[in-house]
Amino acid sequence: MAAAPETSNATLGRLAGAAYVSLVITGIFGLAYAPKKLGLSSDDPQAVYNAISEATFFYSASVVTELVCYALFAIVGVFLYRLFSSRAPSLSLIMLVLVAASVPISYIAMAQKVEVLDIVRGSGDFAALAASERPAAVAEMLNAYSAYTGMAEIFWGLWLIPFGMLVLKTRYIPRLLGLLLVLGGLGYIANDFGPMLFPAYKGTMAYDIASMPSSFGEIGAALWLLIFGARGDKP
Repeated sequence: MAAAPETSNATLGRLAGAAYVSLVITGIFGLAYAPKKLGLSSDDPQAVYNAISEATFFYSASVVTELVCYALFAIVGVFLYRLFSSRAPSLSLIMLVLVAASVPISYIAMAQKVEVLDIVRGSGDFAALAASERPAAVAEMLNAYSAYTGMAEIFWGLWLIPFGMLVLKTRYIPRLLGLLLVLGGLGYIANDFGPMLFPAYKGTMAYDIASMPSSFGEIGAALWLLIFGARGDKP
């Protein structure tokens, strides 16, 4: 019986790129645009509650988008593992483990956002909750979501370091992108732990600069893989 043909680097790269670009799009909407549009970072629980109540469908769409985003992250990790594992199995496995570690934490975080819908609608376990108590309950759930997401963000940064090192080692995509990915991973870690050590850090230029390499590196890598695939004949 003939063996199944191997998947070329170009094909694996484009599959990874398609999932990665989808991840970036859903991440921008679910993690950045929707929370800003709804004002979820506001310190006024009543204002946040009112915003979600008045745009329940939009909030629900953002929750679904974010759930899809984390599933895509796992898929990207698997495709990239398949792409790199024949050249650097140990480093590829570390990358995959870091991706996998973030996913359950992210979904635990999302459980808090789903509960917010029950609070706003007065359904499920919150059917008996008085209307006057709902804004505070929503704020509590969103604070829990932020805490879990903060833990997941550590892994969102850490995985970029082995990913960037794999790019530098294999040259499947331009090495400049690999360098940006490594710097982006370090920047993620700096921005996760910096505010803990220095409360004013988040408002500094250093915070903004540290976040730039990951944006350029990830979007660049995603687009390169989607358009050109990965260099080389076989993984």
